[in-house]
Amino acid sequence: MSNRQALCATTALMLIMGGQAHAQDKSDNSEDWGQPIIVTASKRAERLQDVPAAITAIGSQQMEAQGVQRVADYIALVPGFASRDHGAPGYGTVILRGLNTGSFQSTATVAYYFDDNPFTATGSLSYGAFVTPDPDITDIERIEVLKGPQGTLYGASSLGGLVRLISRKPDLAEFSGSIKVDASSVKGGSEGYGIRGNFNLPVVRDKLAVRATVLARHSPGWVDNVYTGKKDHNDGNSYGGRVAALWEPSSDLKVELTAAYQDTDTKALNYTLAESDTRTPKYGVNKDSSPWDEGIRAKYTTATAKVEYDVGPGSIVANSSFAKYDVDTFIDFTNAYGYILTLLAGVPAGTFTTPTRGNLAMKKYTEELRFVSKRLGPVEFLLGGYYTHERTGFFAETRINALPGLEPFPAPYTYLSNGLTSGTYREISGYGNLTFYVTDRFDITGGFRYSDNKQSYRQSTTQDAVIPGGNRSLPRVSDSAKTYLATVRWRPNDQINLYARAASGYRPGGPGVSLDPGTPTTFKPDTVWNYEVGIKAATSDNLLSGSFSAFQIDWSNVQIDQYDSFGQPYTNNGGKARVKGLELEFALRPMPGLIVSGNAGYTDPKIIKANPAATAATGASAGEQLPLNSKYAGSLSTDYAAAVGGGSKATFGATVKYQGKKNSSYPGSPSDPNVVIPSYTSVDLRAGINFEKFDVQLRLENVFDTHGIGTISSYKVLGNPNSPTWISYIRPRTLSVTLGANF
Repeated sequence: MSNRQALCATTALMLIMGGQAHAQDKSDNSEDWGQPIIVTASKRAERLQDVPAAITAIGSQQMEAQGVQRVADYIALVPGFASRDHGAPGYGTVILRGLNTGSFQSTATVAYYFDDNPFTATGSLSYGAFVTPDPDITDIERIEVLKGPQGTLYGASSLGGLVRLISRKPDLAEFSGSIKVDASSVKGGSEGYGIRGNFNLPVVRDKLAVRATVLARHSPGWVDNVYTGKKDHNDGNSYGGRVAALWEPSSDLKVELTAAYQDTDTKALNYTLAESDTRTPKYGVNKDSSPWDEGIRAKYTTATAKVEYDVGPGSIVANSSFAKYDVDTFIDFTNAYGYILTLLAGVPAGTFTTPTRGNLAMKKYTEELRFVSKRLGPVEFLLGGYYTHERTGFFAETRINALPGLEPFPAPYTYLSNGLTSGTYREISGYGNLTFYVTDRFDITGGFRYSDNKQSYRQSTTQDAVIPGGNRSLPRVSDSAKTYLATVRWRPNDQINLYARAASGYRPGGPGVSLDPGTPTTFKPDTVWNYEVGIKAATSDNLLSGSFSAFQIDWSNVQIDQYDSFGQPYTNNGGKARVKGLELEFALRPMPGLIVSGNAGYTDPKIIKANPAATAATGASAGEQLPLNSKYAGSLSTDYAAAVGGGSKATFGATVKYQGKKNSSYPGSPSDPNVVIPSYTSVDLRAGINFEKFDVQLRLENVFDTHGIGTISSYKVLGNPNSPTWISYIRPRTLSVTLGANF
């Protein structure tokens, strides 16, 4: 089946069926079993069907059935979701509704939350866009993906949307647990294996319970290093755990405590080295060349204390949280940065190497207090206050080593660059919304948030071949922002929800970092307005359900990274952009046990105005597409479960994923020239059997071993004409088996 045929077949089926949802089990409150999906994206518990916004909820049953374990696994299940893969778990950029400015975008446009714990760094020099939490999806109740700006309820840096990973809560009534072991093998690569377990213990029945989860995993590799001869060198190890306690001393008081940790060490990157500005591999698909063992190690720690007290007219919710990450990177940038040494000292290319060691670190403390009312006559409302304080550090040093022995170069060429940017970000916000019910079926909501933030940063550099050594404090920056929300919702019956929504969001401005005289000393916040209409509908028997939304996003003062005369990036406001799109999700249940579900997205993000400096530095000009966005993307899944006797159940499933072509960058970019990434279609198959206490599942991912390309990047520092290109392919065909025991 060709890519075009797959897309046409998927789209035709979606248009005929016109619905939405995902397969989940009863414990997920899933509509697929005749019960509503309950989400808390609006900071109150609501049926997904009733929320006047575009939200995709993926439950634990679907995650287990389809083997969802990584960010890459659930991106295809959400319309309007894309990513830039930087070659290792935990190191990359996610994109919602097209809001992405290219390979050097340094701060995030999509925020991540673990339950009520904000994880994404917000500061303008935090480089938070490069850290995408990629925890093992273990003991997760559901994933909520909120599309469009969430500035009123969630504040800064959620321009494109928000991802919430909702963990399972302790059960106060029943003891339970499970153990799962799995093994996998990648075509042309190595083997992987893992174990994860959890248990739930009611310490005091109906009053106090504890839930704990542990995991350990060895991930297979499939990329070879032709320089060192090492095979499958991008394998890795991950381990971690989570513990949660729930105390309900009375019917109106609830206290939750959680803590989690994960350490993922990837030994090398999923990079294929290609000829300059092309998709032609230099040594073959999934083959890199470097004298170094490149890799990424990402460590996450989170802790949350949440108290909820019902006072009659509503609930008071107090939430204290802590998030920390530490991401170490080691990447060979000889092909990019080595050109500087050749220009400066005339050292011939091929006689030296320039590896870059970096570290991204953050500590974030957050306090939130809110009052969530019940419906009081014709109104319900929410009022809250928010405080966050984060410390971030970005360290990078590029050494110069001689070939073939890798000895350090003598001064002043020991380092090509060496520096640390550290700083703090503090934000205080107040927010609220009010819903007025004109009738029980028609209501209007208005929301507002005022945010005040302050940032301070300091840079320390060592004398090197490019940048003078010394310490300097960057200009302190203070911003305030107002964000708004307005929705109109009409529900003619319990199965239909029609809504219109307007919402705004912002990303903080910050200090300039360039040493060039004349470059801006600060840059402004960028802002978005999202205008959206949608419908969510289901038949009375839940045979067919779905959602459809159409939107336009206007993006002003777009922050675009540019380059100074030292080849170093700095951020400036580059112009305006506009995104237009359509999103469709559906589920059809034609017979007991059978679910056909899917999604389709059309996303058209374009620059509509660019200032001359941004155009010269990045190639961004009016009419150009924002990078790494497929206009057309979608997936189609079928899952079937049937009783086979003795209380056992057999399951079968398949998923077809389609990604349309996209641009890697801007056509006129001198530092990262555009290469058109072709469309691709991949297919996953799965089968299993569930006994009363045991289950077995077999999965075959990327059945036809499609060499789909996720990301292409070139780093032409100072216009290096010979810098090759890096390609990140999707994982080759992978066979996995999972054995589970429940008790």
